[in-house]
This record gives sequence, structure tokens and C-alpha cells, in this order.
Amino acid sequence: MVTGYRRVAMITPRAPEVPDSLLAIAELYTEMGDRFGRSYYQSAADSYQFLVHEYPTSKYCQDAILRVAKLQREQLGDSALSKKTYEDFLKRYPRSPRKREVQEALAELTLLQNSDAPVAANNVAANMNAAPPSTEEPRTTERAGGKSASSKGSRDIPRVQRIRAATSGDATRITIDLDDSVQYTSGRIANPDRIFFDLHAA
Repeated sequence: MVTGYRRVAMITPRAPEVPDSLLAIAELYTEMGDRFGRSYYQSAADSYQFLVHEYPTSKYCQDAILRVAKLQREQLGDSALSKKTYEDFLKRYPRSPRKREVQEALAELTLLQNSDAPVAANNVAANMNAAPPSTEEPRTTERAGGKSASSKGSRDIPRVQRIRAATSGDATRITIDLDDSVQYTSGRIANPDRIFFDLHAA
């Protein structure tokens, strides 16, 4: 079936049906990736990108770029490339109705990249900042559910399971799911202005 769609694109490259054929090819490659292996995901991403490059006025372009970014992040495991694709989308379609969706995805990717850094390194970076943190009192919180790592006698910092971002107006709400209950201390640092959370095993 992929061969048939390819034939349409090769024989009549300027036919109005070609973008539909390329979209179908990419979708089929994605399904093949689900069944047969990661290499087909790359073929799917290449097909979407070919559609966008060769048919930039197609009604499928915005969706194709977002599908590429999702494939790069979830199936190909390349968060940095996925982030770049989302950023390119915003440059190309600054007034897209899907702008908020892309901004939330970028916020999640940024937080995930930051969460991969060792906690100790983050603490050192915070301590090197000359501006003192606020006098905000430490707070503690617990996330309901999940397996408790402390029951195993572990004193490790709980691992981040998922980070979600939701944008509303000028504010962005960040939700971080961990695999265990956790105590945390929060504060504010200037230059640049930011909030930090220091996690401690419960």
C-alpha cells in the first residue's frame, strides 16, 4: 500500500492528491513502527517532513510538523530535536490556533531536560548565585498513591515520572508527578528571577 501511495507522488508530483498520499504514507509508516520497529518511525518523520518541504501551502503542514515533533520525542527519543521542531513551528505559524498546545509541549520538554541534571549540580548552581533566596518558610507535601521507595529503606530522591504544563493567559501551571512521597523546600532566586525546589526523601 505504501508503494501505491508513493507511485502517486512520483508520477504526478503536482496533482492535488499528492499531499493526501504523503500523509497516508507517513501514517502507514507510523503503524509499521508500532508493529515492526523503530526504523519505520524515522521513515514516517521523513515523509511528514517531505510533505512540509515540498507542499508548504498544504492544509496538512501544521499537523505534519507536530506529528514529527511527537515522533521525535516519544518514538525516536530525541527530545532536543523535538524541541527544535516545536520552536520552528512557532516561528513558522506564530498565530496558529495550536500555538498553546506547542507552548505546553515546549514547557514539558524544558522541564524534562532540567530534571535529567543531577540534583547536586542544581544545588551547586543555586548556591553560586549571589542573590539570596527569599525567606519563604519551607513547606512539605505528599502525593497520594504510588509505591513508596522509603518502604524499601531507600533514601534516594524520588524519580520524576511525568511533567505536565498548562498555559492560561500569561501564567503556566506545572505539575510534577514523582514515584514517592517527598518533602521540599522552595525559594526564589534573582538574576534571572526564578523559583527553585529542593527535594528531600520523605
